[in-house]
Amino acid sequence: MNQYYVRVRGEVKGPWTQAQIQTQIRRKRIGRIHELSTDAAHWQKAGDMPELFEPAVSVRNRTGTSDQNTSLIFCAECSGQLSKLAKACPHCGAPTAAHHLDEAEPRQKKSGEDASVFAEPWMEDILHPQDVHDPGAQPLSDHVSEDQSVWDEPGLSAALAGETPPDAVTWYRWYMKKVDASSGLYSWLATLVVVLTSGVFAVVGTFAAQVVGPASVSSSVLIAITVVGPATEELMKIALTLWMVEKRPWLYRNGVQILLCALASGAAFAAVENILYLKVYVPNPPPGLAEWRWTVCVLLHSGCSTISGIGAWKIWRQFQQQQRAPVLTDGAGWIFAAIVIHGTYNGTVTVMELSGFGF
Repeated sequence: MNQYYVRVRGEVKGPWTQAQIQTQIRRKRIGRIHELSTDAAHWQKAGDMPELFEPAVSVRNRTGTSDQNTSLIFCAECSGQLSKLAKACPHCGAPTAAHHLDEAEPRQKKSGEDASVFAEPWMEDILHPQDVHDPGAQPLSDHVSEDQSVWDEPGLSAALAGETPPDAVTWYRWYMKKVDASSGLYSWLATLVVVLTSGVFAVVGTFAAQVVGPASVSSSVLIAITVVGPATEELMKIALTLWMVEKRPWLYRNGVQILLCALASGAAFAAVENILYLKVYVPNPPPGLAEWRWTVCVLLHSGCSTISGIGAWKIWRQFQQQQRAPVLTDGAGWIFAAIVIHGTYNGTVTVMELSGFGF
């Protein structure tokens, strides 16, 4: 069986077997205009290779003479054959061009149409020659998009579409390139930045939790104390760590870094909240209250943040084991548990205060 090389922007890829090439043709990854060779020396368009593409044929009219108006052309979208008089391709439904593929100009992108899939950041090595580049597509860049490669889509499972080609650009392979490009020192510097700045988010969470204020005891205040406040605080404390796991996961090299960021965020939050309580809300606190806040409350916030950090670590570990993009639901249970523990503590302390317990 023949082996084929593909030349893309001057770069030679391969060799591939004929079966692999035909698979790429069926998936619309290789078209008639791509340059192929069996020896990497003599090149020709794939459309000129009869073992890969059927040659164009002419349709003769009833008189037996060739009629240029009824000749077959190739669809610019799917490379299927259709009549030159057809207004749309019967195979894919795309509007037809008024000339043959080898004479066609690149299709112009309509206003509002999505950018070409080849413009995705991790698709830049895909088989997409410069001479057929979609002029309407967004330029390639190093921007980190949340979208995944087409090879990461659920519908392209091995059972449905076969194994992922060895040179296909998937999200995980793109992630590994980012890991190789960043040093361990840079990773720890990024961790230090998260540790130092997570306190800023803790402050924002503190003020958000105090919007209701110490008003009269009512159902709305109890909900704020036991549900809204804990949820806001725990999500704010883990926000930066989760953002790193989802958007810059290559900056974490191990679970210790993730747990350290979560723990630091909880400790910073506890410190800010204690200062507010002991200096602003209760100007002359009794010794027991100060001792309680700097022990029990610090342990509460640090512990709950660490539990949320375990969830973030689960997300980070899971996507590496399954070689896919991070999914926040992998660690949602741990974050929810931290919220429940925090809310339970708030509710218990509120009941104790209403019962006359003095701190």
